[in-house]
Amino acid sequence: AVVSTQSTGAPLFIPNIAITPIESPSLSLSIIEPTTPNHLNCDCGLEKKHKTKQTIMTTVDKLLIQGIRSFSPSNRNVIEFYKPLTIIVGANGAGKTTIIECLKYSCTGEMPPNCKSGQAFIHDTKVAGEKEVKAQIKLRFKNVNGRPIVVTRSLSLTQKASTQTLKSLESALQTYNNAGEKVSQSMRCADLDKEIPELMGVSKPILEYVIFCHQEESNWPLTEGSKLKQKFDDIFAATRYTKALDVIKKSKKEQLAQVKELKLRLETLQVNKDQAAKLRSDLEKCKAQHLENGKELKQLGEILAQCDDRLRDLQKKKEQIKGAHSEV
Repeated sequence: AVVSTQSTGAPLFIPNIAITPIESPSLSLSIIEPTTPNHLNCDCGLEKKHKTKQTIMTTVDKLLIQGIRSFSPSNRNVIEFYKPLTIIVGANGAGKTTIIECLKYSCTGEMPPNCKSGQAFIHDTKVAGEKEVKAQIKLRFKNVNGRPIVVTRSLSLTQKASTQTLKSLESALQTYNNAGEKVSQSMRCADLDKEIPELMGVSKPILEYVIFCHQEESNWPLTEGSKLKQKFDDIFAATRYTKALDVIKKSKKEQLAQVKELKLRLETLQVNKDQAAKLRSDLEKCKAQHLENGKELKQLGEILAQCDDRLRDLQKKKEQIKGAHSEV
């Protein structure tokens, strides 16, 4: 198993290596640390000319394992990862795959395959001679900003009469604020599973299926089409893209329905507007006719007043004629 923390710009040729053994009663591994000769570190004009800017990325520093598989629950085994490459060498059953499993579990919260719902992931209670075995995985890494982050996950396995019970204990996340002070907070496993990939700047599917892919699941590119498509969709976030397209299509459909409804309302309003314009025109005509009728009525009133005056004069003359006639 090879765990790489290589960054862009690191030397590809490693002429010398130094072997550093890990001292642990339950583990027999060797960490091969690459070293670079002094003559490769010379500061010459050619190197300056071809020197490129390094890309800052998340790096894994240390891993503490206690009570996981072959790692004893009574010892705190600390593994330090070197740069740019760390090679882990050991005999079968020494715990090489366990390191990858612990890295995957600490970052994603996913148990390795074929571990009986996680019960086989914890150190066997019968081997430990205890009714309860407590396990802990602590990972220290630096994010893209170079700030150290420590994530701690604790588990316990309890042996009952004929069954074993696995329980997730307190999970903690330790970060540093802008002032350089440690900030520790307890979190639920679900929240931690979401928080760690965001802090590392890598999606959970990439951590699970690519970087820390288990050897028993390494042939997933050869699986059936539907499962393979699902994994690639998760890796490339195509599911989010598909969901976004579905949301866009749904929104477009709703918008088209609203546009259709608004068009109908617009047509109705246009008809009402035309009717209102016609009524307004008729009203203006009626007002003009009313003014003309008022003027004509005024003229007729004046004529009627003149007729009344003439009628009164005629009445007076009639009375005078009657008086003259009676005198005669």
